[in-house]
Amino acid sequence: INAGAVGAIIAFPIILNCGFVLAQPLGGQFIAMTTSAALAASIVVALLRSVLAGEPLHLVSPKATFAVILSTLLMGAISQPALARAFPSLEQQAGALMALAFLCTLLAGAFQAVLALSRLGKFVRFIPYPVIAGFINGFAIILLLAQIPAMLGAQNWSSVWSMAQGASAPHFGAAVLGVAALLITILLPRWLKWGPAALWGIVLGSALYWAASALFPGTN
Repeated sequence: INAGAVGAIIAFPIILNCGFVLAQPLGGQFIAMTTSAALAASIVVALLRSVLAGEPLHLVSPKATFAVILSTLLMGAISQPALARAFPSLEQQAGALMALAFLCTLLAGAFQAVLALSRLGKFVRFIPYPVIAGFINGFAIILLLAQIPAMLGAQNWSSVWSMAQGASAPHFGAAVLGVAALLITILLPRWLKWGPAALWGIVLGSALYWAASALFPGTN
């Protein structure tokens, strides 16, 4: 039971990251939808894995790297003019893109089943380590760059560029909360060993946000 609880705690911030990454092509207003989809998928997969597992101990966790691949696919799909003609409203486009993500995930699972049955997965060990390390580090850099506009109170990098040119000012409160959450994630694990650092950053950073909103209701 304890191992399952720890696994769930570790997987939770990963699920949130997957939801945030998937929402990038759609817009910030769809973060709740994509995070709910990531959470539901994780629960369903965990239940199926517990029924079909060949080993008694197996941890199922969402893959943030796969979320980046899906996000890139959705970004390419949303840039097609045919999508806007077929689905005029943004909500309809979001639904179509979520259906596309589901079908692509289903197809990827079918390919994985074929690779497992044919035992072709053993050839993965021939992939050079720098290729894998570069892919993971590139994913980390993408996540970092995606959070910088939010920490400055900007919607995108175009707004950040406008701030650099003096056309607008950064949001002081957003910057303070972002830096505080970052420091919590880095420094708190030195004294508190229980739980993943990212989870403490999310929980305490959110608590700081709600406390600031209650103390300064006129700001957002």
